Amino acid sequence: TPIPEKPALINPANSAVGQPVDINFTWNEVDNVAGYALEVSESYNFETSVISVADILSNSYNLTTLEGNTTYYWKVGSLNVCNQVNWSETWSFTTSGVSGIGDMSANNKIKFL
Repeated sequence: TPIPEKPALINPANSAVGQPVDINFTWNEVDNVAGYALEVSESYNFETSVISVADILSNSYNLTTLEGNTTYYWKVGSLNVCNQVNWSETWSFTTSGVSGIGDMSANNKIKFL
């Protein structure tokens, strides 16, 4: 069984900054694939993975467990029926800071009338 072509990454864009911590990864569809694999890591060489999924049947994957103010690296592989993979190039992106009620500092005092 031939190994499918490499997927081309689409979103998040390479070197993008200010990305949400709830992000939808997308890439182009490749012909004759059994599925796709996605790896996301905080290290370029993927020594430790934030996520490693190999049973994706579409050309997108939503991830909601990322940390704010963090640079991530990601790649997608196209799989054939023998689970041979052809990896895309590696892209990076940086998430934005997470703001919310829990981020109020002591200087932001609320005066109740």
